[in-house]
Amino acid sequence: SIEYSINLTDKDQQITDKDQQLSQLNTQLTDKDQQIYDRDQQLIISIEYSQLNTQLTDKDQQLNDKDQQLTQLNTQLTDKDQQLTDKDQQLSQLNTQLNDRDQQLTQLNTQLTLN
Repeated sequence: SIEYSINLTDKDQQITDKDQQLSQLNTQLTDKDQQIYDRDQQLIISIEYSQLNTQLTDKDQQLNDKDQQLTQLNTQLTDKDQQLTDKDQQLSQLNTQLNDRDQQLTQLNTQLTLN
């Protein structure tokens, strides 16, 4: 009976030891779960950051495209301005020629009147 009691006490101690080990393992498991959760959060943030970077890159490209379009439009505007300047110059020359002709006509009319 004493031997049985000693064996029982040994078994109780073994169960207590195993319970303590199990508790330690549960604590480690909880720590690991927390680490996994933290990593998941970091990954989510990293994915969101990557998506935002992609969006930003896309917006940069759109802005570059718009800048290029604006440059092309400015070039066209400069060309049109030059055409307008050329036409103004031609008009001025034609006006000068017209004034010269008017003056010649006036002189001829004066000569004809005098004769």
